[in-house]
This record gives sequence, structure tokens and C-alpha cells, in this order.
Amino acid sequence: MREPVVVPGRKILNGEKIPGSVEVTVYADAPGEKYNVGLTDFTVPGFKGTPRYEAFYARSQTKMAGGFSGIVKTVSNEQLDKAKNELGTALRAKLLQKAHSQKPDNFILYNDAVFFSLDEDRARAIQTDVNKDEVDVVVSGTLHGLIFNEKILSQFLAKILIPSLGAQEEVGIKDLDSLTFAVSNKELFSPTEDTALSFVIQGSPQIVWQFNIEGLRMDTLGKSKAEFKEVLTMYGSIQKAEVVLRPFWKGAFPEDPKHIEIETVIGE
Repeated sequence: MREPVVVPGRKILNGEKIPGSVEVTVYADAPGEKYNVGLTDFTVPGFKGTPRYEAFYARSQTKMAGGFSGIVKTVSNEQLDKAKNELGTALRAKLLQKAHSQKPDNFILYNDAVFFSLDEDRARAIQTDVNKDEVDVVVSGTLHGLIFNEKILSQFLAKILIPSLGAQEEVGIKDLDSLTFAVSNKELFSPTEDTALSFVIQGSPQIVWQFNIEGLRMDTLGKSKAEFKEVLTMYGSIQKAEVVLRPFWKGAFPEDPKHIEIETVIGE
């Protein structure tokens, strides 16, 4: 530390003694690699031999590195900016790929619904080997993504496209990921501060009416082909159905639901 610092005294919270603390920046006594040390606890030599020696200490939060004495190679601001831009683009693509792989099932993440920021203050050039005419450029960034529940988004879009859609009618959109999604005034939106989002979705979505597959399976147990036609009247979202019984001479559906397979075919 180059300036004196005052450490606040301890306080008692809910009967527990909480030691005082303060965060400061420390500097090596002299240049060179001698003071490059890992995570360390530091004591106050002047307190040695007193109870305060064990009670007062400093603890580093990160490794202390970068100490060097000699000729250090540097890069121009133009070269550093170019490297930052290239690395920033690569970092964004890598984080976006990771976000897609980690999103929950039945949710969709549009590429334009992500917000990436490069931590400019932490971008730096580091010379790891003084014998080489090169430096390492290190960047870090943060990516925020807004994900949408596919079912809720489908219902929302379907209600806009079909105003007469009943409240009890459940629909899905087959090709949600093929729609063009864009955030309005994206440069003005903050994913960490704003609570309302304005966006535009364009495309030709294919709306598919949903039905209860398990309910249909249970409703067909032991039914004949003729009775199956009556069952279908309870499922208005099914346009037509074809029944295949095996072996062919069987005239009714199985009694065990595990032996009934239902395949959904969506017409173009």
C-alpha cells in the first residue's frame, strides 16, 4: 500500500463477532519477479509477540503476478485494439454456443436475444516470455441471454395471428426457431436493469393444434374401429386419423396402453 489505511473495528451482529475488513491495492517493495507470489496471508510484523499478531492479517484475493525487471516488449494501441476486437468476436461466439447448450429444454434462445459486452478495463497484453517477440492478449466478456418458453411464446403468437382462438385451445408452432427475431432499440436495452422488452418476430409460422396424447391412448383401450370414430369426436384438433391393428385380424385396440402407439403427422 502506498497510503495509510484504516481498518474498521469489529462489530457484533446477532451475537456473533464480525471482524472489520477493508479492500486495498498492494504494491511490491521493488521491481522484479521476487514478489510474484500465489494466494497468501500476510501478517503485521510489528504485532509479533502480542495477541494482535494472530488477530490481524491480510489475505490476497488473486495471485500476484506480472512483476519483472528489464526490457519489456509492448504492442501499439492499434494492434491491441485489433486483437481485442478479434478475440471479442471469438469469445462472443463461444459464449453463445455454450448458452444454447445450457438452456433448459422446451425453451428457445434467439441469437438476437443475447447481449454481449467486452470488459474493456480487463483487456490487457501480457508478455509471458521476454525472449520472444510476442505478447499474449487476454480479454474477458459477459453474455446475457433472454430465453422464451416455447409453449407460452407459441400461444402468444397464435393469439395474435388467430384472434378467435379459444382460451382452452392449446396450439404450438412447429418452426419457432426459423422465425426472424429482433430486439427493438437493442442498444438502449439493458438485460440487467430493464424489465420490459420490445421485439419483432417475422416469418410464416406453422400453427399446430395440440391434443392430449395420453388421454387419447386411454380413451381407445379396448375400443373397436367403429367406437374409435366416436372417440375422435372428443378431439377436435385432430383432422383425421388412420388406425393400424396388428395382427390384421384383430378388431379392437389392446387393453394395455403400453401396446398402443400414437404417431402424430403434421400436414404441410
